[in-house]
Amino acid sequence: MDSKFGIILKHFPDKSRTLVVDCSSRRRQNLKDICIEVIGFNNCIVSESNLVAFASIIKVLVTKMKQNEQYSVEVSWVLYLVLKAVLKGTNSLSAEDNLAILYESEFIQCIVHLAGLGTGFSKQWLMSDLEVLSLMLYIRTDDRNSNVSSSEEEALQSSNALIAPSSDESTVDPLEDLDHLARQTFNTLHANLHVPMSVLRALYETRGCNTDELIIAVHENLQKEDGFSPSEDILKLSKKWEEPRTRSSADTEADKAIDFGLQVMLMPHIKEKKVFDGRAAEEPMTESQRLIVAADSNIKVKINRQRCRNSAALLRKELERERSGSAKDFLIRVNNALSILYARQVLTALLADKSISQHVISAALIGCRMESDLPYVLDLLNRPESQETFSRMVENVIRHCKPDGLVSVATIACEFMEEFSLMTIVKQSSSSQCTSDELFQDKIHIPGALFLSIQFDSRCYTEENDVKLIMSSSADYKQDRRMFSGPNYQWSNFEMPGDTVYIKFTHESSSDWFYKFTVLGSRFGRFDTGYRILNGLLSTSFIIHSLPVNEIWSSLILVSCKQIGQKRLKSIHLLLLLLHSQFKSADCTHLSLDLGLLCPLWRLNRKMAEDFLDTVCLLPPLMRALTELFFYAENLAMEWNIESEYVASLIDDEDIIIIISKGLESIAALSYSIGYQNKATECLQTSKHLPLNCGKDKSPQSLKTSIIV
Repeated sequence: MDSKFGIILKHFPDKSRTLVVDCSSRRRQNLKDICIEVIGFNNCIVSESNLVAFASIIKVLVTKMKQNEQYSVEVSWVLYLVLKAVLKGTNSLSAEDNLAILYESEFIQCIVHLAGLGTGFSKQWLMSDLEVLSLMLYIRTDDRNSNVSSSEEEALQSSNALIAPSSDESTVDPLEDLDHLARQTFNTLHANLHVPMSVLRALYETRGCNTDELIIAVHENLQKEDGFSPSEDILKLSKKWEEPRTRSSADTEADKAIDFGLQVMLMPHIKEKKVFDGRAAEEPMTESQRLIVAADSNIKVKINRQRCRNSAALLRKELERERSGSAKDFLIRVNNALSILYARQVLTALLADKSISQHVISAALIGCRMESDLPYVLDLLNRPESQETFSRMVENVIRHCKPDGLVSVATIACEFMEEFSLMTIVKQSSSSQCTSDELFQDKIHIPGALFLSIQFDSRCYTEENDVKLIMSSSADYKQDRRMFSGPNYQWSNFEMPGDTVYIKFTHESSSDWFYKFTVLGSRFGRFDTGYRILNGLLSTSFIIHSLPVNEIWSSLILVSCKQIGQKRLKSIHLLLLLLHSQFKSADCTHLSLDLGLLCPLWRLNRKMAEDFLDTVCLLPPLMRALTELFFYAENLAMEWNIESEYVASLIDDEDIIIIISKGLESIAALSYSIGYQNKATECLQTSKHLPLNCGKDKSPQSLKTSIIV
């Protein structure tokens, strides 16, 4: 459909429609919100004097928020509108204008404090829809106050007072009577480790109301073999803070994406032990022919449309809801959420602006306790719709951060990249589908995913036009519809916006068919933040040699072994940057990398080479990336004259045992034929339960223990 330019006249949020005027035909049209894309506003220019006044207002109001002072609806309106005006001012004023007031430490710390708070709403909300909700609630509240008399209000309050909560619902809020640090700790543990709030409060009370002891208790429970399993006493005590289960499943599913704000995971007195078994995880699918997927503008447009639909649905739901409590309190919550979101955009604009070059970015300027908290602030500002701005912000922070703070920044970025991958689901045709004429339908849901990557097996095949596999992001199969049928070359990988894909399989003939695909959940999470930070650090020549490259090297190898798909390919890209920095030069006088740590990736590469030995096809992306990695590693070993040590470090102990076992079998067979007993025949006699030809199917451990050198 061709795009046209128009002017918006009126918006109908309850119907999700907008009245526009076509600029060419001058005709009015009532269109759905998803069909409209706002490309410009009639913005006014904010002068420098106004920015100074606005900054003063923000500092005063945020200071009152820090002191937990109560404020009215009008004050909440003022705060978010002033932040909106400051955002327009930073975008409209040029770099030559005086923006020193916005880079004062006191103002930046107020913005960081406000941006670090959680909105308490779903992350699916768009700011534009929250502004509409705020305006509609204000109108309704004003109408209600003008229509309800004082006697009616007293009667309403008395009737509400007569309604007592049931015994099942008389629970205490887990966050009640907690200070700001304790609330932040609770939200962080709940969001990252999925520990129930009621259990956290019970552990908090039993550990003397100490947040450090709470974190230690959670860490101790996570070390158990069966996962997080608190004692019966803790579970019994936690019932005091359990929420009543009266909400619908749809509401519960939406609450999984609540915005908790800045989440800094603190583990005092605990040094996490990275458990690694020395083996690299295998790829579930190897058919994709691209290395690192480039930014696809098409999928970005689809993701934005999906977010618009989800946000519009939330807006409709809130407008249709009849609130029994105070509407003003909820309106203050909405305005506070808007203030938080605008504060994040203001902070992003300030850190991404060229004017930041005149200042040194440090923990004191941002208001953090230490430089290691800077990656958490960057992760908070990492939004999918502003990736270019985020890249400029990361570059500014790296270039203008204190040199001694970059070490801790790199360490936290490595920890970000160890973030667990989202769920991976594999689906394939079954024999019951082949014999049944009924329609087969299914749904795949991966919570927290921004979009889903669907990768097909190379053996997919159906009778063209008679057998069809249909996928869509909506239950009616109208949104983002994809249909696959015919030979395998017509089954191309694609990306579906959202966290849910609906599947429908239809067939009109009894011909043979086969399909198999893998669904990978993807999102812009901490892994992406850590990758962008490390990519900026390792790509800057005057910074990389001041970093602990061997520690970063070992962490990235661990990430490459545990992660799969695009995350593994990105970590290999960073490993290549480290290898390129270690060739002999004036800046590099000794090799700082332990090339022997590549052994797990070498095993994975060799196994994949054996699997693809007899196939005629393009190599999978992981094999191409690993081939380049070991090509540069071998060149580096030859340049530093450590070829023997490098080759020895890549030898697998199991291969040595298998070769020795085969040699012992040959000697034992020859000894038996001439009737001569020796160590080889003794080894074979002590392992009679094993087959004669050991090979790869024979466990060499029994032979290994009986060998006397």
